[in-house]
Amino acid sequence: ADVNYFLIEPLTVHNPQEQIVPNVASGWEWNDDYTQLTLTLRKGIKWSDGVPYTADDIMFWWNDFVLNEELTPSPHALLKRDGVLAELVKVDDFTVQFSFAKPYALFTTYLGSWGFPRTDPTTMPMHYLMQFHSSYTAAADIEAEMKEEGFDTWVDLFNFKRSNENPDNPTLAAWILNERPPQQVQTYHRNPYYWKVDTEGNQLPYISEIRTTRIADTEASLLKTIAGELDYVGIGWVGGPANLAILSENKEAADYRFAYANWMPNAYGNIMFNYTSGDETKRELYNKKEFRQALSVAINREEIVKLQYKGGVFPSQIAPARGAPYHGESDLFQSWAPYDPDLANTMLDELGLTERDEEGFRKAPNGEKLLLIISATTSWPPETPVLMELVRGYWAAVGINASVTPEEGTLWGTRHNNGEHDVSARGGHFGGGPVHPTLNGNTFALSGWQWAPEWARWLDTNGAQGVEPPDDVKQLRVLRDQILGEGDEETRNALMQQVFEIHMDNLWSIGLVVDDPRFGQLKIVKNRVRNVPTSSISGEWYPMVPATWFINE
Repeated sequence: ADVNYFLIEPLTVHNPQEQIVPNVASGWEWNDDYTQLTLTLRKGIKWSDGVPYTADDIMFWWNDFVLNEELTPSPHALLKRDGVLAELVKVDDFTVQFSFAKPYALFTTYLGSWGFPRTDPTTMPMHYLMQFHSSYTAAADIEAEMKEEGFDTWVDLFNFKRSNENPDNPTLAAWILNERPPQQVQTYHRNPYYWKVDTEGNQLPYISEIRTTRIADTEASLLKTIAGELDYVGIGWVGGPANLAILSENKEAADYRFAYANWMPNAYGNIMFNYTSGDETKRELYNKKEFRQALSVAINREEIVKLQYKGGVFPSQIAPARGAPYHGESDLFQSWAPYDPDLANTMLDELGLTERDEEGFRKAPNGEKLLLIISATTSWPPETPVLMELVRGYWAAVGINASVTPEEGTLWGTRHNNGEHDVSARGGHFGGGPVHPTLNGNTFALSGWQWAPEWARWLDTNGAQGVEPPDDVKQLRVLRDQILGEGDEETRNALMQQVFEIHMDNLWSIGLVVDDPRFGQLKIVKNRVRNVPTSSISGEWYPMVPATWFINE
């Protein structure tokens, strides 16, 4: 999976100091109110087949992909401001200009950030892809290609041809795919037209070939790693931070080292309630933040760390990255996290949950039995059902009865998005670094908001669908709009602080623990592979340059 990141050369990138800097673009200029961006492309860049990369390629992406309703029925939200799609014009062969309906200071940052629109403007060679596009090629020719490739529509054909699974698609990356996936061993060879050189003018990349091996599962990957058979592997492919101990023990014998990543802290065992439940009694209870706060302080997070993780994680609500600018380590993200069952009991009593059933559990306000049914994913993290069993015990100690049902990840996601869960649990995060929290649906109740899908749906459709959310949820969207258009970083950070304060007061998702951000995207690197930074790698945007790595036998 990491190789796919290596094979993207976006217009802008983040450097290790998390500043946005030019890449395929050589520079840019905003107008005074951040509604118009003039982007200049680096001259001399060629696709891997030797054809120059120019503004025509970006315009092809825009005019023939983004604006084509068959290929793009709904243009990505990050290309819009206030629901209005941007306009893009060609100024000259190496200059394009974006215009937005409202100020959009963060757009240059998004061009180099995780996910869309990082990829498309630099991965659609017009000279190659136009032969599969209905606006440029006769239908009979496209249909013949569709038949040969096994696709039913020209849209499916085009999307394959533009994908990173097509070895014939020219690229700006350092390496070129050799064979169409999936292969047991996937190989990539050097791009002879790669446009980057080292400080002494030597052509990059140094490494001529990359091989990636398909491994059955994380256990097999872990065994290969500690046996010293892999040059580079991410910790997620070897079982995650839970296997740090065994990975550390085998460093010397297997001849590898750790490369740490400044990554967003992953939060494990996040608990979400169905705020639009069809059960009126539960719906009213779940929508009281005092109920959520009481259940939060009933949880012994310190004990969870000792019992389940034996270190490597910290008791916390869901939090952004530690350090500047958001300081996920601050007291704010310990809100309602210290273990205090006495306070939990008091708060639950004050909510009127004083009557008990024959088993000693608190009854609902209507006098009926109260059972919280927790659906716990088995996918991320796989220990979620175990965590929820611990939570069930802590809640029982303050009189709240709960049950735990493990669910496979896909089923969990479907049922959760359909509002079929009572209470649900999985991993999550706010994102990390100076920009990603603004991309994260959890931060601003964006489309598909995991913590309350129906509230997000109401916001997305201006009330036509979904359920109207509380005012604090609406305020998240107001703040996001201000943040997107704000050109001053200090002001943006202050606005983000307001966002996090709203979250910590409401606890729409109760967090248990967050991992050490150094370990969330830790890489295990064979010692023969050199020039790989061992710290300050921002895992979110991969501002490392694999083309500068080399092998020292």
